[in-house]
Amino acid sequence: MIVKTQFSPYKVATYVWFDTLLETVSALFAYLFVSVFGWTFVAWSFASVGLLGTALSIFLVFRANTSFARWGEAAQTWANITTALGFSDG
Repeated sequence: MIVKTQFSPYKVATYVWFDTLLETVSALFAYLFVSVFGWTFVAWSFASVGLLGTALSIFLVFRANTSFARWGEAAQTWANITTALGFSDG
């Protein structure tokens, strides 16, 4: 893996400025609708957030498990290739 030693926050900001602006504006609207205008039907309960968080964590665990299984299979295949090359030198 190639990792740069220099980190430029400006370069990162050029990629994420639109998403950051969109999230800030949507959070501002949510705050205004619930706190200022009193629209309680817009607010989410914590139970739904917890349920979505649990579902997301289970989904990510299965994705990580699949990735690790693929990595293990690739490592085993590479070991078989290097072993076969060792036998062919003989």
